[in-house]
Amino acid sequence: MEDTPYSVGLASKEMEFLKWIKALPWYQDYVARHGEEPDLDTKDYDYRKAWESGLAPTINKSDNMYHWPSSTESGEMLKGTNHPTLWKEYFMRAIGKDPDDVQGLPRLKDLFQ
Repeated sequence: MEDTPYSVGLASKEMEFLKWIKALPWYQDYVARHGEEPDLDTKDYDYRKAWESGLAPTINKSDNMYHWPSSTESGEMLKGTNHPTLWKEYFMRAIGKDPDDVQGLPRLKDLFQ
């Protein structure tokens, strides 16, 4: 396949994305916790769209772990329909509060222990 300006541009953009994401503390933390690199092509989360939107993971105060935003600032979903915490985004949109901050609401992980 012959390189075209379009294909070279895509490859350059992908290299920029990979350099950025692999430098994140989240990436190093993921590898340390799971013993493998994260699947950046998973259908559960659109890491590239998050990057293009200027978003990155932050430490969640409820569990001290990195979490990525569920959606862009314009409301476009980043989590896939099978993502285990997708429901939190819909909860926040409906109730206006993070479910981790709601008193009396059991934490999801506590329900399965």
